[in-house]
Amino acid sequence: MNNRPETISQNLKVFLSDRQKLHVAEALAQTLHEKQELEDHKKAATHEMAERLEGMENSIKKSARLLSQGYDFQWVECRVLYNTPQPGEKQLIRLDTGEEVRIEEMTFEEAQENLPLTEPTPAAPPEAAAVPPEEPLSLTPTPEAAAQPLKGPAAGPNPRELLKPPGNAGSGANGLVLA
Repeated sequence: MNNRPETISQNLKVFLSDRQKLHVAEALAQTLHEKQELEDHKKAATHEMAERLEGMENSIKKSARLLSQGYDFQWVECRVLYNTPQPGEKQLIRLDTGEEVRIEEMTFEEAQENLPLTEPTPAAPPEAAAVPPEEPLSLTPTPEAAAQPLKGPAAGPNPRELLKPPGNAGSGANGLVLA
């Protein structure tokens, strides 16, 4: 009896057939695809986790600031009182607490008052009926005024005097020589 084996297995180079190569290629493509999906999922999860952590960090900071300062800024409705406390000023009052916010100068536009657009009906004063209406002025002289000669500087020089030769050099009152 012989204890010698007739065959043994050895790790030796074996060339792949085309069919085997195709099978390995398909397995490789499937594994690459699964790996890419897993990496994308990891990136998305990491990004989502980073955003959640950032939101928590911002919330922590805001809460810490609110606690340390004891207040927060918010939009609050305020009533505006124009020309208060003095003309040309406006006063802002919080509607939620009634506290005065501040007093400031009115702008030019704010200082303009709105006028009523309807015209009031005028009432005639009682003394208006007692006063007789004035007569219109006339530029035509009355017959008595036309018969009166003009006097003073408004009358101007007498036209006959202008035509008389003066005593020297035969010139008229206006300096013209008369023939």
